[in-house]
Amino acid sequence: MKNSNTNTKKKATKSKKKNRLASGSIRVQRRYSGADGLTHTKSFTARTKAEAEALANDWIEHRRQIVDKITISTAVLKYIRMKEAVLSPNTVRGYVGYYNNYFQDAFSQMELLDVTNLDIQLWVSTLVEHGLSPKTIKNVFGLLRSTLEMFMPDFPVKVTLPATEEPDLYCPSVNDVCKVLAASTHPEMRAVILLAAAGTMRRGEIAALTWEDVNFKTSTVLIRHAMAKDENGTWSVKAPKTKKSKRSVPMTVEVMNALRALHRRSSGPVFSISADQMTTQFRLAVKRSGVHPFRFHDLRHFSASQLHAAGIPDKYIEARGGWKPGSTVMQRTYQTVIDLEQKKQDKKILEAFSEIS
Repeated sequence: MKNSNTNTKKKATKSKKKNRLASGSIRVQRRYSGADGLTHTKSFTARTKAEAEALANDWIEHRRQIVDKITISTAVLKYIRMKEAVLSPNTVRGYVGYYNNYFQDAFSQMELLDVTNLDIQLWVSTLVEHGLSPKTIKNVFGLLRSTLEMFMPDFPVKVTLPATEEPDLYCPSVNDVCKVLAASTHPEMRAVILLAAAGTMRRGEIAALTWEDVNFKTSTVLIRHAMAKDENGTWSVKAPKTKKSKRSVPMTVEVMNALRALHRRSSGPVFSISADQMTTQFRLAVKRSGVHPFRFHDLRHFSASQLHAAGIPDKYIEARGGWKPGSTVMQRTYQTVIDLEQKKQDKKILEAFSEIS
């Protein structure tokens, strides 16, 4: 009898030590069936066993009441609404578009806890069959993954996505930009093009520019707002794309002269045309100029490329254009110019040895 009591005490002591962490906190565990059909263990830690047990029970109850009764489609919409206040209007608009177009099918009506990696893989394959680009599929899948991470953090998503294609970017030359400028008869459009090409500004930043942001004495433009479309397609003023996007940009004499030609009042918007009108008029100017077609946003690529070709360090190019430090997007934009320059140098190298026979 004495040995039996001793063994029981030893087991209790061993269990107590096992559940008590080095910090003194108590850990309890709960087993549950995952979406992959396997049994998983989740730990809960608190100062006392009662508190840890309460955390574990709350988690199980939350899982039972919310996740069990929610479909993939509903979960995606809940995720968008919960993140709406902290995401940019453009991101929310994109998410709502994805929800309306790609989360209304049979897959999306499945209960969240019933979904498996096989279901997700078949859904991705369906998107491929419907002709969606690898980039769009990646973005749509990203919304689903973020939703699963919020509602089912222990679900290990393992899905193969189609290989993304390298974007076919065209970076205009100085000659291209000059021809488009010459084909732009609207004074406001000339200023718009110069702000993008020489000022490295985004279209939304240009559209939101006010006369309070323009300093003719110091030849600088202060970028503190941007225009963006919300989920309803309505343009509105918002904060710039990133924290680094708020910046003061020194401008060339040509840019300031173009702005000075428009200066009729001391406050209010600089431009009377909308962001959409800027794009439309720019396309017409490109067509009239006869140059290789390129987008308005490619003027930013041109600007970054020119600065890079001039030997300006990346951190200064990033600061001027409002890119994040180490931005791969910014580096990719001037790669075209680097390739063109490489071809010119290769031609010179071959000419240097042309007389050898």
